[in-house]
Amino acid sequence: MNRGGVTEQQAVAPRTGPPLEATKFTVATVILAFSVLLLFLLNQIYMFGSTFQQASRSHDLQILLVNYDSNDGPIWNSLVNASRALQAATYPTIVIGNPTQYPDPASLVHSVQEDHYWGALYVHPGASDRFSAVVTGRISSYNASNSISYVWNELRYAAISLSVIQAALVELHTAAQGILQASTARTLIEQPNITQTALSAYLTPLQAVEINLSPSPQASKAFYNTVIMAMAIVQQNVFLIAFSGMSTKFGLFSQPFKFSAGLYIIVGLAYTFVGALVPTVCMWTFREGWAISGSQFVETWLVIWFAMHIYYQLIDGTLALFPLQVYSHLLVTFVFLNVTSTIFPVELSAGFYRWGQSLPAFEVLQLLFNIWSQSSVRLYQSLPILFSWWVISASWSIAGLIKRRKDAAQLL
Repeated sequence: MNRGGVTEQQAVAPRTGPPLEATKFTVATVILAFSVLLLFLLNQIYMFGSTFQQASRSHDLQILLVNYDSNDGPIWNSLVNASRALQAATYPTIVIGNPTQYPDPASLVHSVQEDHYWGALYVHPGASDRFSAVVTGRISSYNASNSISYVWNELRYAAISLSVIQAALVELHTAAQGILQASTARTLIEQPNITQTALSAYLTPLQAVEINLSPSPQASKAFYNTVIMAMAIVQQNVFLIAFSGMSTKFGLFSQPFKFSAGLYIIVGLAYTFVGALVPTVCMWTFREGWAISGSQFVETWLVIWFAMHIYYQLIDGTLALFPLQVYSHLLVTFVFLNVTSTIFPVELSAGFYRWGQSLPAFEVLQLLFNIWSQSSVRLYQSLPILFSWWVISASWSIAGLIKRRKDAAQLL
């Protein structure tokens, strides 16, 4: 039938390709969907498993307790008794330190700074004598803040430092104060004339002085060991997928090896160098009251650059040597493994997760903590591991480049 000069045969568009194999297409789609869902399920089980029964492992975190007062002073005794009363699997372990090993508060602060302990609390010299003297009316003034001090590092795994370490130190202080009041009540009552100063000292015998090694009021610190660790990997993936395709299209891999390899290396170094500025500038811009210096900014930039170049080379080689379907599975797993190693301290995960210390993200985070806290924690471990990752990733990237050149030669 002719409708406006167009026949029915002409109105039906002819097929331009092979017919759809519905059964095979359906099976392939189901298999693909199942493999992706299984991939994310297994990776999320791994990540969530790292937090399983985390609270019951709090005792693996250690807090140092040192007495610079008399050995049997009431303040020290109240702290020791309080630490024994609080002892539990869900509470950090209190380690009694020897003053000869930590001769002054500065050495104790250094011990926390170098991550030998998660926190520390010490009794000031003469604190017990001053308290006893004011309760018995022998002195007329008392400064409760000249009794005890506690040390912690807010920036090192901020969520745990705030919710576990500082909370434990405050709880120890509160419990010790209650014990001290109970043991002093009889002495106070027996005094013929209870002064206002004595009563005030009894009601508030201890006022802990906080020594925070890295005060960091910015809420964005929650991203430092989570989002930034993941984005450092993902950022390379997005660029390399486009760059490798563009390089193939414009014939880079058909050029002499020295030229193509040299240009490829220069692009990788330049991109990661500039790319490392992205998270560094974000941390700097949104630092709020965080006191970080210009030199620490540069050091942070360089460490992240080193990490990004490792990721760049690993992703580059993997993208060349594996089919895209396999590559995407490997990339997702690599991101999950690395981020899981940085979210919480290894002490709070099951022993199996300790292997995560060999991953680049974990060691990069330790270097960043060192920069921000001006410490040198486990540099003997972090630097060799990261350098090994760089050597491996460089070799992997070269293997990928050789594969791309062979593929390009076959197309000629």
